[in-house]
Amino acid sequence: MSKVVFGPTQTALVFVGLMIVLPILGAGTAILLEGYAARADRQPAVTAIEARVQTPPQPRLQVDPVGDRQAVLAPERLASTWGWTDKAKGRARMPVDVAMRRLAASGWPNAQADR
Repeated sequence: MSKVVFGPTQTALVFVGLMIVLPILGAGTAILLEGYAARADRQPAVTAIEARVQTPPQPRLQVDPVGDRQAVLAPERLASTWGWTDKAKGRARMPVDVAMRRLAASGWPNAQADR
């Protein structure tokens, strides 16, 4: 029984051949799959419902994810910062946790006693 031994030249040729053949096979497979998908898209509608253009139900995909996130976080930012709501009337906002601590320490203001 004889033993087959490949030298460095034969190994390099096999490697180069594989590097040439594999991309060609991949491209051929991609072309075949794309052709199959295009043919599948052209199948005629079986029912009237399939023939109509259908709009997915709400909620749909976000058009502006950054803007949506800012709209959700804006009230949270206001609830956690100090600032004037109406400086002329002397009205300000304070963080919710500070307001809760002050209310817990002093109790709920009595509206009848202030009159």
